[in-house]
Amino acid sequence: MLESSVKVIMDRLWVKPIGGIARYEGDYYQRVPGDYSGVPGNPWIITTLWVAQYYMAKGDCYRAKELMDWVNKVKTPTNLLPEQVDPFKGLPVSVTPPLVWSHAEYLRAYIMRRKHCA
Repeated sequence: MLESSVKVIMDRLWVKPIGGIARYEGDYYQRVPGDYSGVPGNPWIITTLWVAQYYMAKGDCYRAKELMDWVNKVKTPTNLLPEQVDPFKGLPVSVTPPLVWSHAEYLRAYIMRRKHCA
């Protein structure tokens, strides 16, 4: 059941072409101007890291690394993680410095990666 849920999440909430995972379809929170046809919402750091953690626990280190690489790509020049990202430019949207939940999930994913993908 969990595996099929993650498949649905990746199919419906993956934000093309920028990457990352939206919270839910039609999420209007902090939308920036643009054409949202085919875009479920802004990608969020924590939702992307939750799926990365799932892949790590499952032993799919390659897939988990891809998601963590995306998070590293959208961090600020000062290494801060935003709450969510502009789905067209990959820039921080809304709250950034320092947002504890994004950073806490990153640390959790990093520790899991060391444990499961060493």
